[in-house]
Amino acid sequence: MIAQEKRHTVADLHTIVELPENQNKLFELISGVIYELISPSPMHAFISQRFARYLDEFVEEHDLGYVFGDGCVYTLSDEDVLIPDASFVSKARAPELPFPKTFNFVPDLAIEVISPSNKPRDILKKMQTYFKYGTRLGWVLAPDEEEVDVYRKGADGSLNVHTVDIDGVLDGEDVPPGFRLPVRKLFPK
Repeated sequence: MIAQEKRHTVADLHTIVELPENQNKLFELISGVIYELISPSPMHAFISQRFARYLDEFVEEHDLGYVFGDGCVYTLSDEDVLIPDASFVSKARAPELPFPKTFNFVPDLAIEVISPSNKPRDILKKMQTYFKYGTRLGWVLAPDEEEVDVYRKGADGSLNVHTVDIDGVLDGEDVPPGFRLPVRKLFPK
């Protein structure tokens, strides 16, 4: 849902977030447009939490960095602020503890879970924004189709996507290195 249609900045976003009627709401800023995030459905929350748990166990066991669930804010520019459903930041790029209120960089891996309120074009725009600022891998989990779209930047700079179905395995390749997860484990039976 678009909260405003004119181009806004991070300062405008903070003004909207601070309004009393918005204290329990989340907003993203993409290319100067403010979007109100709709509260996730139970299935959406279950899948994003489940994925973050699998990823976090692997990342912690191998001391690779940090996994963040829904609600972690990434301020990428004065016109781009994103909140992925889950994300991974490598230890090489991780800030010192305690963490700041928001990160001023993109995650190495951005994970989005498609909800009924998401339009395919909106998800693509978010992925394009992540990669514009340096995200190295993006996974979009589609519960209804029981598949995951994997986004990577091609050698020519284009954004490439391929789909891994319910019988496939997600491979983190170098983000995070060695992480593999059967897609089947993400979606409830």
